[in-house]
Amino acid sequence: MQLDGVSDTEFNSSLAELGELAKILGLGVVGQFTQKRAAFDSTTYPGVGKRDEIRQFVQAQQDASNGVAQVDSHAVSYTVDYILPDHEISPSQALNLENEVGCEVMDRTVVILEILTIPVNRAR
Repeated sequence: MQLDGVSDTEFNSSLAELGELAKILGLGVVGQFTQKRAAFDSTTYPGVGKRDEIRQFVQAQQDASNGVAQVDSHAVSYTVDYILPDHEISPSQALNLENEVGCEVMDRTVVILEILTIPVNRAR
């Protein structure tokens, strides 16, 4: 979510950093959804249209990994396990977003805390 007053450079740098943090956790980035807004949606973080877009993407990936309506038999499909908002969001926003899109939500703060709990021998 690119809020007013955040430059494109700052926004893209922050997203790239979040992608690197995800890699540290062993996660691969399979999609990216961006939205420019003046403020977060107070109940779920992104707006309703963006939530619908994310939900459809998650469902399509789950269907493809289950072999449902696969158009290209050589296409690589991934199950989307997490949504990683690039901000700190409230627990209620995370829960509401999880319920709407169908997978777990870990905001930037949770991602960093997860990294800090990785045992030293696993972090290599």
